[in-house]
Amino acid sequence: VAASSIMINLYPNLKVQSTGETMQEYVQRYLRDVSNLYPMFAGRTRFEISAETRFMSIDLGKVLAAESDKAGLFYMLARHIGTRSFFLEEESFMRQCPDIYKEHHRIRILSNRSEKRIIAADESHNFKDDQFTSEQFVKDALQGRKLGLVVCLASQFLEHHHPIIRAAATDVFVLRGGSSSDEKILREEFKVTPETLIRLQRECRGPGPNGANFLAFFKTSLGNVCHILNNTASATELWGFNTSQADMIVRDELYKRFGTAVAREYLARNFPSGSSIRYQETIRQKGLNAEGQTVASYLIEEISEKIREKIENEAA
Repeated sequence: VAASSIMINLYPNLKVQSTGETMQEYVQRYLRDVSNLYPMFAGRTRFEISAETRFMSIDLGKVLAAESDKAGLFYMLARHIGTRSFFLEEESFMRQCPDIYKEHHRIRILSNRSEKRIIAADESHNFKDDQFTSEQFVKDALQGRKLGLVVCLASQFLEHHHPIIRAAATDVFVLRGGSSSDEKILREEFKVTPETLIRLQRECRGPGPNGANFLAFFKTSLGNVCHILNNTASATELWGFNTSQADMIVRDELYKRFGTAVAREYLARNFPSGSSIRYQETIRQKGLNAEGQTVASYLIEEISEKIREKIENEAA
């Protein structure tokens, strides 16, 4: 397209002041640069996601870079893939659709329009400094209600979210206290009382055997409501949601060896708090691990032996 006569006819005399290039040359150069910077764009990737799909998760962990503009690009790509059916307009779409497919797409568009659609992005600090990505999520947040769109963003701190998104938010959840920046935003922007902020510090310390306390702020038609709530979770869920590096090493290796169900069932039964860190500390203090063997490796082998023993006994 960039090399076509259409581009030449659209911008026949337009030149880039800083380089002297024609618009066509400028676009072609940028596309070449993108192909070099992002190898995935050098070729073509073709796939189709069924219109019947209800839940889609795209893992960006392996492609996110330190630079926010690169991270923002992949978030936008993921957004495009995940929401390609969200914004179909019958009037404009049907004009391009062959008659044989019109009834199928009419039902698809009607079904899509009648449902709540959710865009959820984790680790949103990855694109907080990228202007284009941030502005797109701001637009989604501001216009989402009339489109039946719900925007959910998650990050470590409230300051990672754009101020306009914070202002437009109807539900805000703070899962852990102790952040001065969070307290400042809650106090100044959401008018949370000092008493509630003290409870946030004291009571919201992360998940444990009795669940997790968290601050919940809701904007309602009758006014704003703010409470400290408790989200109960089973030992199995606590292990599934655990993000402690020491526990993740053990859990993920057991997943590989025995599968998620078997590994989580054993961990939940023997470590109902959702963590093995205290037991790992006991191993370290008693020097149970061999020289050159990490505490995590010792625990993995100990658990693996017990799981194999249990499997063999059940099979006998």
